[in-house]
Amino acid sequence: MNLAPPTMLRPEPLHLLATNQLRSMIIDGGLAPGSSIDERQLCEQFGTSRTPLREALKILASEGLIELLPRRGAIVSRLSLRDLREKFAVVRVLEAHAASSICASATDEQIEALEAIHKQLLAAHRKRNAAAYFELNERFHREVVAATGNRTLMDMHSTLVVHLRRARFTVVSAHTMLPQFVKDHERIMKAIVSRKADLAAQEFAKHQSAIEQETISYFTQHGTEDV
Repeated sequence: MNLAPPTMLRPEPLHLLATNQLRSMIIDGGLAPGSSIDERQLCEQFGTSRTPLREALKILASEGLIELLPRRGAIVSRLSLRDLREKFAVVRVLEAHAASSICASATDEQIEALEAIHKQLLAAHRKRNAAAYFELNERFHREVVAATGNRTLMDMHSTLVVHLRRARFTVVSAHTMLPQFVKDHERIMKAIVSRKADLAAQEFAKHQSAIEQETISYFTQHGTEDV
């Protein structure tokens, strides 16, 4: 009996590891908007040389999370109200379309999976567990889009959500979890379970508009530039 040789898993390239670590630090607030990137410190922290780190900076610059300044290194990109509004507008359309689509196309198993996440979200809210609530909320929105099976839609949504995540993380960390958003999720879930496409799209759009309003209001009060 001839056995095929075991598949060797290739380790992820150093520059991608650095990219993922640095992206997480930016998105989750470990590096504030406008802060300088200390290459020496990050190299020590990541256990890598400057070449992979600089490759990581180029990738994050292409994603809009980092600004590369000639002869001055790099800084974390600042948030602007205009940028937030533009991204929220597109995410609102994408998620409303996804919610409408899955009412017709999703399997019962996919709907049940969304219900399971929804129930965990409600439990996290009752326990006032902000970290779990935030992650479950992100997961619910992501899984609604994933349930469409539309790769282009998923890629567009994922790219935009990376940018909005750091704004939302800041707001959720600073504020209590508003009951309004949980009620929004309950109406969304009810519409999806009932497979009412128009209502699901409408509820998702209203929910994202409310999230945008809260986020813009917070950053307006804290001096974020409208550029």
